[in-house]
Amino acid sequence: MPLIQLRLSFNHDKSNILIAGQRIDNSKLWKLGDKCISEVDSYKYLGVNISRNISDHHHIQEVIKKGNRLIAYIKSVINNFDNFNRVYYGDILWRTIALPSINYASAVWIPSSQADIDKIENLQLQMARHILKAPRNTPRAALYGDLGWVPISTMQNSFRAKYFARVIEMEHHRWPKLLLNTMISLDIEPSKLRYKFLNCVQNILSKCDLNDVIDRAKVGIASSNPQWAKSIKGTIYNIFNNEWKDDVKSKSSLIDYLTIKNAPCMETYLLDEIDFHGACLKFKIRSNTLPLERKISRWTPDNDGICKLCNIGVEDVKHFLFTCYALNNIRVDEYCKLENELINLNGLDIWELFISGNLDVKFNLALGSTATTFCNITNADDIYEIFDKFCKSFAKRAWKARSELKTTDN
Repeated sequence: MPLIQLRLSFNHDKSNILIAGQRIDNSKLWKLGDKCISEVDSYKYLGVNISRNISDHHHIQEVIKKGNRLIAYIKSVINNFDNFNRVYYGDILWRTIALPSINYASAVWIPSSQADIDKIENLQLQMARHILKAPRNTPRAALYGDLGWVPISTMQNSFRAKYFARVIEMEHHRWPKLLLNTMISLDIEPSKLRYKFLNCVQNILSKCDLNDVIDRAKVGIASSNPQWAKSIKGTIYNIFNNEWKDDVKSKSSLIDYLTIKNAPCMETYLLDEIDFHGACLKFKIRSNTLPLERKISRWTPDNDGICKLCNIGVEDVKHFLFTCYALNNIRVDEYCKLENELINLNGLDIWELFISGNLDVKFNLALGSTATTFCNITNADDIYEIFDKFCKSFAKRAWKARSELKTTDN
């Protein structure tokens, strides 16, 4: 039936011809009705850029461009708040504005190389560093650990596995099911999957100990684990948690971090509405990225790492927090405040544990949530807040004093 009778019309400006697998033939002239339309190398359809070579690389480049634009917008919004509730707003904006756009339709587009995966992940790393004002050398494990973020690749693998599960349950006349069945029937050998989507899903399922899903789908048999689709997201995220722990263990700079952190989750100390400076310093201490002498000595051959304030011992985070003599006046004052507040909450036993403990005990109590394990259920949060307040207050005063003393010495 002619379009005019259906009261339909084409938008010629948005209509193009894309022929997969061939170069553009400039000698050919394509027409839609009585108007010419051009042949193109790529075409955006339902938000996904389809390329002539059936590669997702072009689409990924567009995703990265859009991601960078969204990051610039979120940065401008965060900066306008002047650090008020910076982490909370940054986290919300990233999760609700940027991530949905970056992950859009990622169930069906798949990076062709590790370089593309890294470029997409770098968008999130860039955002995390900006939110926390963290230096570039901050380990990803610490950023994601304290923000409670998971890698973009982990999210997208979850989407792909869930979409695959949805398609195999579709009725046989549905187009996605017909296409999937065709791909499966052509891929005879599981070890040599020719279709990138199937290969990606197979790798995801193998990590989740679900190797039989595709094999059984070839002969129309359900998986031996019929509930796998409902639990696949949790399984994929649990794998990331284990990989995150291995990542932390592999970095010598995070040797103390794992003693105060056992899984990625948003840390409440970062959600301080008005004291972002204290939260920022606490994060740098936890992640061992505070620019102390030991840290600087790694890149400066003539620096021995010795504390320039007291000239006694290597200046690392524990020295800065608990043993540097030049900062004793501040430390004694903060200790007195800590003691009084703990005793007022019937926390004398925790104070005695802290003051008599070795550096590891002090570090875990001051920067982690160890103290809450010694508290009854009614005051656990209060005890944590007292140590959090102590750590931030000391860090701000000591860091300011350190800067002033170093300036005077110079």
